[in-house]
Amino acid sequence: MILPRLVVANLAAHRMRLLLTVAAIALSVSLVVAVTSGYASAQRAARKMLSQYIGSTDVSVRPADYRGSLDEKLVAAIASQPEVKRVVERYKTNRALQDSEGNNLHGRVADVLGVDLPTDTDVAAQRLQEGTWFSGQSGDVAVVDQVVADITKLKVGDWLTIPDMRQPLKVRIVGIVHKPALLAERQQTIYLPLKTAQAFDNRPGKVSRIMVLLHNPSAAPTVARRLEQELEAIQPGLRIRAASDLRVEMERNLSGLTLLSYLAGAVSLLAATFIIFSTLSMGVSERSRTLAMLRAVGAGRGQLAAVVLMEGAMLALIGVAVGVPLGLGWVKTLVTWKHDLFSGGMGISTGGILMGSVGSIVAALIAGSLPAWNATRVSPLDALTPTATPPGRGVPLWCALIGLVLITVDPLLIRNGWLSPSGKYWLHFFLGLPTLMLGFFLLAPLFVLAVEWIGTGPVARLFAVPPALLRQQLSGGIWRAAGTASALMVGLAVLVVMQVQGNSLLDAWKLPSHFPDVFIFSPGGLDPPQQKQVGELPGIKPGEALPIIFTNAKLALDESKVAKELWPDSTMVFGVDPNRTQALIELEFRDDQGRQPEKQRERDQLATRAYAMLREGHALIVTDQFFRLYGLKLGDHVGVKTSEHGWVQYVVAGVVWSPGLDVMVSMYDLGEQFDQFTAGSVFMSTEDVRRDFGADRVYLMAANLNHNVDGDKLLNGVNGTPVPAPVPPSASNAIQPLSDNHAFTLDSMRQQVLTAVRKTLAQLGGLKVYDVSKIKNGIKDGFGRVLLVLSSVAFFALMVASLGVTNTIIASVRSRRWQFGVLRSIGVTGGQLFRLILAEALLLGVVGVVLGLTCGFELSYDANGLSQYLLGTVTGISVPWPMINIGIATVLGLSLLASIVPAIGLWRQEPLTLLQAGRAAT
Repeated sequence: MILPRLVVANLAAHRMRLLLTVAAIALSVSLVVAVTSGYASAQRAARKMLSQYIGSTDVSVRPADYRGSLDEKLVAAIASQPEVKRVVERYKTNRALQDSEGNNLHGRVADVLGVDLPTDTDVAAQRLQEGTWFSGQSGDVAVVDQVVADITKLKVGDWLTIPDMRQPLKVRIVGIVHKPALLAERQQTIYLPLKTAQAFDNRPGKVSRIMVLLHNPSAAPTVARRLEQELEAIQPGLRIRAASDLRVEMERNLSGLTLLSYLAGAVSLLAATFIIFSTLSMGVSERSRTLAMLRAVGAGRGQLAAVVLMEGAMLALIGVAVGVPLGLGWVKTLVTWKHDLFSGGMGISTGGILMGSVGSIVAALIAGSLPAWNATRVSPLDALTPTATPPGRGVPLWCALIGLVLITVDPLLIRNGWLSPSGKYWLHFFLGLPTLMLGFFLLAPLFVLAVEWIGTGPVARLFAVPPALLRQQLSGGIWRAAGTASALMVGLAVLVVMQVQGNSLLDAWKLPSHFPDVFIFSPGGLDPPQQKQVGELPGIKPGEALPIIFTNAKLALDESKVAKELWPDSTMVFGVDPNRTQALIELEFRDDQGRQPEKQRERDQLATRAYAMLREGHALIVTDQFFRLYGLKLGDHVGVKTSEHGWVQYVVAGVVWSPGLDVMVSMYDLGEQFDQFTAGSVFMSTEDVRRDFGADRVYLMAANLNHNVDGDKLLNGVNGTPVPAPVPPSASNAIQPLSDNHAFTLDSMRQQVLTAVRKTLAQLGGLKVYDVSKIKNGIKDGFGRVLLVLSSVAFFALMVASLGVTNTIIASVRSRRWQFGVLRSIGVTGGQLFRLILAEALLLGVVGVVLGLTCGFELSYDANGLSQYLLGTVTGISVPWPMINIGIATVLGLSLLASIVPAIGLWRQEPLTLLQAGRAAT
């Protein structure tokens, strides 16, 4: 019982330290609980959405290319199976939305879903907000979701116009259905009778998906395998899956989010670990004489170590008791506030609570191990000395040598050639990162000495205090300062690696030097006559409209070379006309070593050879990602699984560097998000894609604008349909440069052509025109916002670390009260002591900055190498100094802010009070 009493007495004697440390631990635990339980709540909403998406379906049949279609004669073949209870058909296409006045809503595209009611019970089971469901397979009626009704400003009884290049469809809204917000905000839906949707899209007898309900749902995997064999003869290239397979795949992707949430929580726990270490270290240092007296009266070394470890465990337990309810309270508040988004209700992550609770206790025990060991080294003779003996200068040096060894582990794991990509990925997180953080912690004392030696003079002059008073203030409690600086390091290092790696990947994303002016997107797809009509529009340069057919396929590649967790087994396929592509887009062709030849003649030869092979057929151009990941070379043969002819051998005709092209196209990928995952991209000829994949409709066209078109013809549009005159551009709305190598601003005529083309195409079935520069800038802005959200974890860790700074400064002031009392007695003013404390805090912040930048840049180097091995992405290191400077300023600002309260307290103390308190302490 004596040891717990000693622990309680010591904590009670330092109430401010107890409060700050518990607050830091509680905030860390609450962050772990809030992030993991927040993800759990989002997963509950996703699972509810998935349940609504899959519904009661036991087996799902769809074309391998989700933009393809199924023949209705498959329905009879499926219904003849003895296990089948019911077969449900759906047909889906996409169209732009128009408001109540017939104006196209920019950027709004809805799923037009043809359903057979009341047979399709999953659709009929959705909750109607108002109105009723239609019945039957035909009729000019529709049901819309709540988002469509809101943005179109239409209600039950109103007529909705669905645009199309052939003939717009007018339907009367008979009901408004309420979908979960997570689904409704992602994609809006218009429900039509099945045959009405087929006729509108000119696809009679075609369906997009067949859903099968079985008498015995447990037989779904067996039935799916048999259907895959039997239906292949009727229509090759089907994707037949049991509903359980979809749920497994969904869970696999959700597990990646769970891992991310745990990693975010680990950052906060790491900062708390260093703060606990700093707290226990300063406790051992201040009580060295008390511990020596305990040793003199018979206390054993193990008992002293137990006292220190018990203090850490008790701090952690109190922090857990406060942090867990606090974290759950934050999640509850968020779910209540955004209840429509979190439609599944509040989810509680048991793993997150265990991680925050057990993790903080383990962190406290780990953090207390070194202070406990220092406590065991106290000699009974130390009771005769007024203060503890400072650690020898050799200790930081030996720790630094061990730390240097540890920080080399992660780069060696990533840059070696004998580990598989999956091995690199997992070893990086569970071995490389822990050893790297531990290594920098052991380097921290050396950083403290270096910063104190170099920075004392400038900082002393900045705060107008004598350098002699500032010197050795940090090194006097070197492990206390090292622990606090390491806590600051964690937040800044995470910020640096997120910003550097994110911006490096984004800067590598570039368009070729010659690229189309615009992309034209058709929600419902264009057949060949419609493609020709678009290419002949006024404002489009004759012969420079390129249809792009895109689908996805599986390539026969050596998958052991990639991390399957991050690299799905489906590949995006672009079908392009080789002749027009060569004239319209200048791609950067690479040689067999993945390098761009220096001579233009060699680059032209690579391009000419590749396009010639594409024209011959059964050839493909691969991106640099595939070249690096799979070791493909020019002339290699690759098996491609096609929907029409099974496995077909293609030859590699070229390697191109195009990190932005597949992202550009996938922006318009509005297909099924749950069972369609693609990675990387390859280029084939249009004829190959049509022949082997049966894809004939084009959803995307690239085009150049015709700046010399006759003004009257431009404004007359198509078939004499007048187009409103465009507003001339001003300096405030000038279009941004097309690319880094194409830096000019669109003149007035170009802006007029772009505006007129937009208005003309909007009348032809809601086609959209996207300026390339705006797409690129939009992607960059969106990615920047994502980086900012992710970086919030780093700033939260810095806030937790600031409590450690306050703790350290309070301990430093407490241990030097006698010294401060003497200084006040000989004429040093309270204001000088105030500035002295601020200067000490600034030095501590500088140590955190130097540690954080060094650690962050090494992490960025490692992340850069990891992305090369996992994703085949080779980028340089791009440092976003403005954001990193904000992080540096945050560290220094929090350090100064955390020291103000202790500094003011010291300033207000009288000299005699300081002398008395200091003598009582000794």
